[in-house]
Amino acid sequence: MDYQYLFNQKFIILIVILIIGCLALLFFWVNNSYMDESDYLRNHPFAKYIIRVCLSLLMLTYFLLSALPIIKDKKIIDNQHYAVEEGQVLHDVDEGGMFGLSRSINISIDGSPYEFSVAFIDNDVKVGDKVKVTYLPNSKYAVIEKE
Repeated sequence: MDYQYLFNQKFIILIVILIIGCLALLFFWVNNSYMDESDYLRNHPFAKYIIRVCLSLLMLTYFLLSALPIIKDKKIIDNQHYAVEEGQVLHDVDEGGMFGLSRSINISIDGSPYEFSVAFIDNDVKVGDKVKVTYLPNSKYAVIEKE
């Protein structure tokens, strides 16, 4: 399995979303004419400021919770020094997150439950199966393979 390709793919997707979000944030901070199209925002400059601050907090949250962990894992991806564990599947894959774009799975490793974000999973993995988990320690993205 080409772990480096799978993890780099996740890295690129998260960084592209970060760049697009930063560009959109910059647009809303610099461009007054877009917000002035709304009568309410034109007459209430404090509301424009609140929207800008909320968008900034949203981008900061995304950076701290999604982008920063995968950036910390980039050296591990490049060196191919992934964490590898063996465990047992506790629950089926949960497809959720914003717009159903993320998937997670709970796996018992040495009797303790852990939750991983799924980068790739074999098709025939079911509850109770023994699996090999290859994951990134900071972002918790994992490749799940049935043993």
